[in-house]
Amino acid sequence: MLAAQQPLTLQPCRLAPIEATARCGTYWVYEDRARGVGRKIPLKVIILPSRSALAAPDPMLVVSPGGPGTTNSETGVALASGAAWRDNRDVVLVDLRGTSGPNRLDCRMPGSDAHPEGYLSTLFPLAAIRACRDELSRRANLRLYNTMLAVDDVDEVRAALGYEQVNLWGGSWGTRAVLIYLRRHPQSVRSAIIEGVAPPSFKNPLPHARSAQDAIELLFQECDRQQACHAAFPDVRHELWAVVHRLKQAPAAVTIFDSAAGSPLTARLTWQQFAEALRVMTYNLATARRVPMVLHRAYLGDLAPFVRTGI
Repeated sequence: MLAAQQPLTLQPCRLAPIEATARCGTYWVYEDRARGVGRKIPLKVIILPSRSALAAPDPMLVVSPGGPGTTNSETGVALASGAAWRDNRDVVLVDLRGTSGPNRLDCRMPGSDAHPEGYLSTLFPLAAIRACRDELSRRANLRLYNTMLAVDDVDEVRAALGYEQVNLWGGSWGTRAVLIYLRRHPQSVRSAIIEGVAPPSFKNPLPHARSAQDAIELLFQECDRQQACHAAFPDVRHELWAVVHRLKQAPAAVTIFDSAAGSPLTARLTWQQFAEALRVMTYNLATARRVPMVLHRAYLGDLAPFVRTGI
């Protein structure tokens, strides 16, 4: 699983908001690790220096903040900039295969600044996903882009950097990657931190509906406990299901002002899109606290606040 090491040259680089000079470079791996021949793909590597002049020999290695598909060299820099990890350890960021540069496996999906109504699409629009698969298959062997090979790449980078052991961190999907790293390369790991655990047995998105329902009910309970919220929205549970019932009868056309285009935009909202947008609102405190209000306005016939929050 560990290919022959190659030289890895790192150059000084400046990365906001990191106050100190980092080191950046590129490490090339075979797309097909088993064969060890053929196409090679670049992985961006960054080392963020410890705040201590006497850094521990085992750095913190950010496997992934989530995804899959997150670019560690972008998201990880912001994540690690103020982290306590850097008090006494360097932080290593390695872009996983297919997540950055010319080899990024990315294609257009519903939702963009030009077409914001696309953000209200269903979670996995089948036609768009099939088109994406067909497009990407023309420039990459998609069978070779999986978590096992990705963590094998990262462990090869660890060895090339000369670290005997590292401390792993992962969040959300990144926790799965950390657990698979531990399974495949236990000797390389001193410790691991996982946040928002999604184990290999977790079949995403099967729990979404139940988890979303639980989150919404907890939000409603919080509203019940707050006098001002309860006074303003005493029947929010009933109002939610009334809106769902209406949308099941017929989708709604909702007009909002598109600030990017500077003109009105009309979006078609189905009950499935409504449910998915509501689920996503519970992920963020800023949008979650608006849920009772936008549901109440939707119940009164004004879906525009809901759509603006959902987009």
